[in-house]
Amino acid sequence: RLRTSVASRLEGWVDGLTVRAEGDIVRRGQRLYTIYAPDLISAQKDLLMSLSIGNERRIASVKQRLKSRGMQDSLIDRVIETRELIERVPVYAESAGTVTEMNVRDGDYLKPGTPLMTLQSYDQVWVIASVPESDLPKIELGMQANLSFDSAPNSTGLGTVDYIYPTLEARTRTADVRLTLDNPDGVLRPGAYADIAFILQDPVASDATLSVPTQAVLRDSRGSHVILAAGEGRFISRNVSVGRSEAGRTEILAGLTEGETIVSS
Repeated sequence: RLRTSVASRLEGWVDGLTVRAEGDIVRRGQRLYTIYAPDLISAQKDLLMSLSIGNERRIASVKQRLKSRGMQDSLIDRVIETRELIERVPVYAESAGTVTEMNVRDGDYLKPGTPLMTLQSYDQVWVIASVPESDLPKIELGMQANLSFDSAPNSTGLGTVDYIYPTLEARTRTADVRLTLDNPDGVLRPGAYADIAFILQDPVASDATLSVPTQAVLRDSRGSHVILAAGEGRFISRNVSVGRSEAGRTEILAGLTEGETIVSS
């Protein structure tokens, strides 16, 4: 949502380009370039003439013409205040970001609508989680999650579920879930991998839920089972029905009762 396309609203020749390459940082209000636009010069002359004769209706009309052709309000006010023509009109950035696409060079001739550059702010990023089909009913909008990144170990943060995609990936049987995460220091980079732990309202490890260490649950063609300590050094396999897993614990829906001893690892 923080991506901005910068397009020309003027017709003329680019001069004094201050942004040169992808990766350049642009601040809000920074001068991007100047443009020599004959139509704007003509309209400015009309404005100065209207000011000299004091025709308010004509002044308002010419100001609107300048604005519709892409001259920013601050520059129109400057012409009115100084009564001086701006031959090479500066164009200022209306938003901040990093240049991710660059399509203009000094000397280019622009027409209205010509795409110049794309700015992307990374103050907030999206993280796309692949959630197994069986876990999807537990995910809700607004749910929070803890995130950690191998590429930025000091940036562990808290994300919020922003959107649950309406389709499943047929091959992996997963659905995409989008989280938003603040990135004020800019260390989170597009393409990085994240480990995500969703924070459930009713945690698996709560006193009201029977759970075992996740690594104690064995899975094979027969399903899920655990190894039960039968006493006197004997052990038996017990089939269990499992629920959700979180923070190293797996919920047991059936097959065990509280107090039984199992092999945890």
